[in-house]
This record gives sequence, C-alpha cells and structure tokens, in this order.
Amino acid sequence: MTWKNSIENRLTFLFMLVMFGLFGITSSISIYFGEVSKSQNDSEYSDKLMHVSFALIRGFRNQVRVLTRDYAEWDETYHYVLTDDAEFTQQQLGAAALESGEVDGVAIHSPVYGLMYSESTLQYLDNKSLWALFDDFSSADVSVPLRGLVFDKSRAYIYTSMPVTGNGASKESVGRITFIKQITHALSEQISASIQEEFRIVNNLDTHTSSRFDIHDKWRYERLNMSFEHEHLVATYQMTHGEDQVLPLHIEVKMKRLDTSNDRYWPQLVPQFIIMAILGGMLLLILRRRVTNPIKQLIEWLNQIGNLNMSEDLKPFERADYGEIGVLSKRFEEIYNDLYEQHQFSQILLYSISDFIFTVDSAGRVDYCNPAAAEWLKIDARSVEHQEFELLLSCLDDDLPSVSNWLYRALHTYSEYSGEANIRIISQPDCVFKMQVQVSPMLQAEEGQKGAMIILRPLE
Repeated sequence: MTWKNSIENRLTFLFMLVMFGLFGITSSISIYFGEVSKSQNDSEYSDKLMHVSFALIRGFRNQVRVLTRDYAEWDETYHYVLTDDAEFTQQQLGAAALESGEVDGVAIHSPVYGLMYSESTLQYLDNKSLWALFDDFSSADVSVPLRGLVFDKSRAYIYTSMPVTGNGASKESVGRITFIKQITHALSEQISASIQEEFRIVNNLDTHTSSRFDIHDKWRYERLNMSFEHEHLVATYQMTHGEDQVLPLHIEVKMKRLDTSNDRYWPQLVPQFIIMAILGGMLLLILRRRVTNPIKQLIEWLNQIGNLNMSEDLKPFERADYGEIGVLSKRFEEIYNDLYEQHQFSQILLYSISDFIFTVDSAGRVDYCNPAAAEWLKIDARSVEHQEFELLLSCLDDDLPSVSNWLYRALHTYSEYSGEANIRIISQPDCVFKMQVQVSPMLQAEEGQKGAMIILRPLE
C-alpha cells in the first residue's frame, strides 16, 4: 500500500500539520502578548524612573528654596535692603558664598531702588539679560514667595524668590532676594547616577530667547512618546504647569530594556512543544488502536475470500463492536452471505445446464467456463483460465466463419453470431462434434472492458 493510499499516513500527516499549525499560532500569540506585556512593563518602569528623577529635581529646587528662605529671614539681609551696606554683600553674597551654598546666582530687589545687587559664579552668564527677567519684582507684591524656571540663551535655571522680612515682630517686607541654580549636564549626570539610567533635560528654546515661568502650583509631567533603540527604551516627557501651560523643555529617560534576548521565550515554548508532542503521540496511538489497526484487520478478514472460491464459513470479525468499523464489518458479512447464496444458486444452475458456456476477455482469453464445458474438454476448469480460446477448439467447415471471426464480431463490432458448425477440440483431435454456436458481445464489470460469451450446444 503506497503512502498516499494509507489512511493512517494521511491522517497522521494531517494531524501533525494541524498540531504544528496550532503550536505556531499559540506560540505567536504567546510571543505577541509577551512583547506587549514586556513593553507595558518597560513603560511602567520608565514612568517610575521619571517619578524618581522628578523627585530629585524637586529636591534640588528645595535646596534653593531653603537657602533663599534663610537669607530672606536674616536680619542682616533686612538691614542691607534698608541701608545698602556693601560690606554685607561682599562677605555674605560673594562668589565664594554662592559656591558654598551650591547656587549659581543671587539678586536683591527693592521696591524703592529696583535691582540693588546681583552676583553670579558663571562666567558666561549675562547678568543684564538674565536679571532683566526679574524687573517686575521691584513693583510686584514683595510679600508673595515666587518660584519657577528661567531660560536664558538655551540654558535653564531654577529660581526661588522670597520677601526679605528679617526676624522682627512685624514681619514687614522691605524687598526680595532671589537665588538661581542652573540645570547643568552635571545635574543630569547626578540624577542618572541616582537612578542608574541615562537622564537628560533638553531645552527647546533657541540661543537668542530669554523667558521666565512662574510656577504657583505643582509641576506635572506627561509622556509624549516612547521609542526602542536596540536594547534600550527612550521615553520623552514634557513638563506642564497649570491647565495649559507647557514648559519649553523635554526630559528624556533612556533605560536598558528588562529583557531583549530571544532566549526568554524558550521557557514558555518548550513546555508547550513537549505537551503537544506527548498529545500527538497519544492521539497517534489511539488512532492506530481504534481506527487503522481495526481497518487493517477488516481488510485481512475480507481477504479470506478468494476471487473465485467463496468460503462457506466466514469467521466473525473480532472487532465487530468497534463503532462504525463494527457496522461496516457486519454490513460486509451480510453482503457476503447474500453473494454466497447467489453463488451457490449460480453454481447449481450452471451444473444443471448441459450447454458448454465460455466467457472471454477483450484479448480472447478464457476467464470462465462452466463445469459441463470443462468436462467436455476433459481439462480442469482452472487450467482453462487465461488460455487462448482459439487454441481450445477449431471450426472444420470451410464455408463457415472461423473461431477468430466469432470473437472479432463480438469484441470489435459488437455483433452476434449464431449457427451450426463442426467443432474439433484440442483434447480429442480425432473426434468431430456438431454444435449449435452462439457468440454474444458483453461488457465486463472491471472498468467496462469488452468481452464475449460463447455458448455451444451439442446437436448429436
């Protein structure tokens, strides 16, 4: 039995195809949702890093706010605003004092004199353009604390401004002191070292723009986009204040992804593959036990019957109770019994007929003769099969058609022949038999092949 004709092989192939298809689909779905879950985890982790970084920025801002409050409530600062004592600024607000306080600039404004004093530790800082952003401090309500961001020539600063009141009982405000701290690359590196990932602040203003943003409420941040670079994730956030005010800076957090290797999928896929392989083996065993093996046994059971010799006693099929196969075997047994009865009746009928009956195939070879014909030829019926019919007998009448002419009419022209002829047979060459001859064309069941039936009836 060839592979393509084997039900077991085809069912096994189809099952393996479906199994691997399902394995591919389930694996793809697992990998897809794994990637989605991983991206979500990376996104949540980047938000946590941004939250920590933002807390660190607020910590730096609070340092400036504490320093500003200390100076604003100092009696000597209060005395300086009233008297303009230069010795105070030289000793307490010089470059060395700013460096020790970890700030980059200071300014004092008075409602009466405007900008009274300014100092910076940054050489590139243009005090005029920077402190011009605070000109309104001299006319503003000096009792209101202010904080926010300052952008000057593509650089960003944190500022805190508080009213100068001293420690007097009246707490009367006489001016305003302001400290600034630049958001530098060193600050970004410090935050990066704290979160152990890359942190960067990007100023979106050009080099010729200066602006100040007063922040009265809490700062907020929201993620703009998230992109993947090989094994890293880059998340960009924007700073917002109030309802619709967007600060001109972005914050980028570049972090290494939690896991980017393809090996992480094996712990998920290997168990699935093993389970499907075990399931496939079990189903294959069930298929062989319940389907293919019973079918093979049914075929062997049917092969007990020969092509021409029907068995009188066909043993029952052992798996007659196996569902459809059992029903099929019972149906075969019923058909066989009907055929056997018909065969028995045909044999009795043919034995009772004294005429000599032959059937030949399309090549003129005998494929059947009845018992009377075999007895007349004095040859066993099985030895006659597949013999050339023309070799078994010959026609002695010169004016009558020959045996080959009988067969030609029946096999090729589909016409019948009947008549009387003197016949000589191969087993009795000295005897002549006068016979009534009738040759009729016929179609055999197998693929509609041509054949003929010859009936010889003795006349004497």
